[in-house]
Amino acid sequence: MTSIQALRRYVDSRLTAASSSTAEYNEEEDIQRHLKIIQEEENAKRAALETHPSYKSVPRFYHPSGPDSLRAKWKAEARKELLNRKSEKLWDANILHLLWRLLQEHCYTPPEATDKEGGTMDFLVYDKVRKALIREWNETARKATDGNLIDKDPFLTSLSFYRLPKDERGRVPILTYFNYVLKKVTLYQTRIELGANDSTGDGTLTESDLENYFYELIPTLPVLSRLPEHFYPFYVCGAVRKFFFFLDPQKRGHISIDAAMQSPVMGELLDLQNVTEDDDPFGNWFAATTMDKFYQHYLQLDSDHDGMLSRTELYGYNDGAFTRLFIDRVFEVSQTFGGKMDYKNYIEFVLCVENPASKPAFDFFWRVLDLHGEGYLTPLVLKMFFREVQARLVENNVDPPGLEDVVIEILDMINPRANMTVQKRDLEQCRNRDTIISLLVDHKAFWRYDNRESLASQQLPPPSSVSVASA
Repeated sequence: MTSIQALRRYVDSRLTAASSSTAEYNEEEDIQRHLKIIQEEENAKRAALETHPSYKSVPRFYHPSGPDSLRAKWKAEARKELLNRKSEKLWDANILHLLWRLLQEHCYTPPEATDKEGGTMDFLVYDKVRKALIREWNETARKATDGNLIDKDPFLTSLSFYRLPKDERGRVPILTYFNYVLKKVTLYQTRIELGANDSTGDGTLTESDLENYFYELIPTLPVLSRLPEHFYPFYVCGAVRKFFFFLDPQKRGHISIDAAMQSPVMGELLDLQNVTEDDDPFGNWFAATTMDKFYQHYLQLDSDHDGMLSRTELYGYNDGAFTRLFIDRVFEVSQTFGGKMDYKNYIEFVLCVENPASKPAFDFFWRVLDLHGEGYLTPLVLKMFFREVQARLVENNVDPPGLEDVVIEILDMINPRANMTVQKRDLEQCRNRDTIISLLVDHKAFWRYDNRESLASQQLPPPSSVSVASA
């Protein structure tokens, strides 16, 4: 299956799902329903006047707008209607098929070419294609009476052509332009779907809102078509956690839709549209294989099969690379239930380990390292953490360097403003902060760092006792 066929299939499935979820609008029923709501609120006001005699002399002047109020319901209905209209104006699969046919008809192709997928176009050809597209589609739409006309769509502007890379003759590959249009259509559709799941209507998504979005998204992506339904909650949990990990570091409980659309996390999710059900998008967080790997590792760590991880069980993460002091501190700064970690917080831990250079991960590791909550690290604290790394190296028959030497080297790498005291901003502004943190909590990472020159020259292969095992 070519990339064009995969993209077409993805767009078809998304548009079909969106159209099937839109119920037929009945104006009479809608009016009667809202009249009933108004009558119920009037009855409630009368009841309030009867139970509160003070309202007869002092009229009520404060009317809170809760989720069940008439104002909130009208606002939700208006937002739903707006999103439906925007969705109707989106290019569907028929327009995309017509665009691809016109691009192939008018493009330049080399004489030896067997097909026109590798064709190119200059601005004159682009102008012919967009005029032909508007003419042919609008004729079809007028005959259908309920079709949407296209004219000044953002995909047909001159800027759309000139922003794309060109060859030495000023020509753009038609496949490049077609993929650009498909990605734009997908972005618009994604923005509409996220807005439809915005329960508060303020441009933000709560965790439950984003969970609903992913439950609707899974059946529309070919690469996730084989995902068993019993695994949906674990997949959705992992997907939602990554968005909130990067976009809600303050733990406010909601994220901005606009921020989500512009984030690299959304880009990684949309990369799945180009993947067929038989391909494995290696390294993509939202791939089914990635989520299954995390879940299987969670089950392997859960030795007592109670669905939660204790400290002793999390000691085995990454083949016991992390020190016990570090794992103990993870449980102290993380939310636990009866002293155990659930799958949601386990995914948060994995995100920190997988993205050590990120700001949310640094904030987490700082809370772990700041033993006494004083906002700074002293040489004594650094010694406490590295002493555990030393012990693990000795257990694996590795001769560790001296404690004082390592602490001095770490302080030299950080170069703190205050002598012998590491403030949070000192470590945060250090270029090698993720390396420094790993030296204090991971004995395998320390061994690799201590032997980095030998490993780079392939003179010292890592012994099996300190081999790196992926999580």
